[in-house]
Amino acid sequence: MQQALMTGARRALDLEQAALHKRDEQGAPFTERLLWATVSAWRPSAHEADLIDLELDGRLFTHVPEHARPVWEQWLAGPPEVIGAWAGLHSRQRGA
Repeated sequence: MQQALMTGARRALDLEQAALHKRDEQGAPFTERLLWATVSAWRPSAHEADLIDLELDGRLFTHVPEHARPVWEQWLAGPPEVIGAWAGLHSRQRGA
């Protein structure tokens, strides 16, 4: 992908359908979202030499709904430390 991006061709920037894999703070797989996206910017990753960081055009995919953000933020920080922590969530948050 990095070679394609380096060409600067408009087609290389259009990912069409792509899978975005999100990881938690420990690097474990968290979720996957399918999206239609265009690369608006990219650069070598500060985390690992073989990786690149992409900025995607957010108009082309669905953002995490506002009601689900607290749940996502909690899970990205790590799984709940208390058993049954989900019980205090309302139905929309439980679905998230």
